[in-house]
Amino acid sequence: EVQREMLQSVSSSQAEEVQNEQEPLISGHMLQAVFSMLWSTVVMELWKRRSSSLSYRWGTLNLAERFAEPRPGFHGDLGVNPVTGRMEPLFPEWKRDLRMALVSVPAVGLFLGLVVLGMMCFYWAEAGVKQLHKDWNTMVSQTLLYVPSVLHIVYTNMLATAYRTLAQALTEYGE
Repeated sequence: EVQREMLQSVSSSQAEEVQNEQEPLISGHMLQAVFSMLWSTVVMELWKRRSSSLSYRWGTLNLAERFAEPRPGFHGDLGVNPVTGRMEPLFPEWKRDLRMALVSVPAVGLFLGLVVLGMMCFYWAEAGVKQLHKDWNTMVSQTLLYVPSVLHIVYTNMLATAYRTLAQALTEYGE
């Protein structure tokens, strides 16, 4: 269908000829794409199964977590880790839950709200610029069609940078 639309935009006479001919409903490229997608998904899932099976059989399934050292910047009260049995700095669970409820969840909600607000402003600006282009139909209005997308990309990158900075600060918070 995309091919027909493309041909119609180039030449209406050529498009009529193509429409009269019998075209296959599914092209070879589509079949190859679907086959590649299915094949790669099946191979990856089979590999994950095989890898987990071997890890379990060799006793290395949770090896990385078992011997992981606490983060170097982490400071907590010394206690016995219930998993490894070693003395490590531990952080009380109630403090973790309190910080998550009062700081982390509101921060994530704020950034989520800012993302939704940015998307709504982008769609509003895009509709306004399209209407402006429809009214003016000049080279300037055609150029302005790209401004909302560029601003949205800049806004999204700024939010991502601010969120990354906040996430690192929250990770280090209270140590």
